[in-house]
Amino acid sequence: MKKEKNNINTERTSQINEIQKAAIELLKPIFTKYEATTQEKAMLKDEVIAEVEDKRKAKYSFSYLKQLGIIKKYKGKFYYVEDAENNTIGSTKISKWQILSFTILVAIFMLFFTLSIITNKKAENEVYQDSNVQFEMQKDWTKGQSEYKTEWNFYKYISNKPVLNESNEITEGDYASYPAGINVYYDPSEQETISNIDDVKTNLEAGLENSTEKPETQEMMIEKTKNNYDVLKVKMVYNTEPKQVTYYYYILNGKKLSCITAYSFNLDEADALEAEASNIANSFKWIQ
Repeated sequence: MKKEKNNINTERTSQINEIQKAAIELLKPIFTKYEATTQEKAMLKDEVIAEVEDKRKAKYSFSYLKQLGIIKKYKGKFYYVEDAENNTIGSTKISKWQILSFTILVAIFMLFFTLSIITNKKAENEVYQDSNVQFEMQKDWTKGQSEYKTEWNFYKYISNKPVLNESNEITEGDYASYPAGINVYYDPSEQETISNIDDVKTNLEAGLENSTEKPETQEMMIEKTKNNYDVLKVKMVYNTEPKQVTYYYYILNGKKLSCITAYSFNLDEADALEAEASNIANSFKWIQ
């Protein structure tokens, strides 16, 4: 399937800017209060955190600004760099793992601020669409960046909890700190090798047969969505580390195919993940 690259979503960029602004407003006054804006007057991290009543918020803010180079380390202490306040994830030279860690940290931050606003408030649905398709998604899922025009990415902490290491960062391979994820994708072109939903199932089974990493549990079922589209529902469970449960919903409209992928590294989240993926599939519509 051929995909076209997409620019970073404007709404997503605005959310990240708000997070960065909030983190700066929380911690910058502490550094300026103690004149810790140079290496010579750098502070201990614990000294900075101690100045904030909400310790969890302070730790996330500290880690966030440290990732962007706004807070820098010098001989075991930290100082604030005002000239770096305009840094963004795109302007900072970091590794692929740091990008993943930063993305997860953004998810944590968004979750934190969202919970502080909508605690005890039932999640509502939000409509996403372009000129070809439309679907609904619960608002308590955070919209992430999408590399392509015909896809949407979301993530949410269902029961997993973000845990930071001594450096206030997500430890690589600590899957208990990873949020669940959902990807919605469609191919605008017609699939010439597909005549019906059974062809989708046959092609998928052939691909799995040749795969070197086979799931311990594999279930497939053909159903109808509420909008009367044929859908192939697939569940895969990997019981070896890292444990993972993944749902695929392949929705066919004539010869046009879309796929909803929902995954989690916590097997206990399977039911919640399935419910959300089913809701999206049942709301999914091809506009043209």
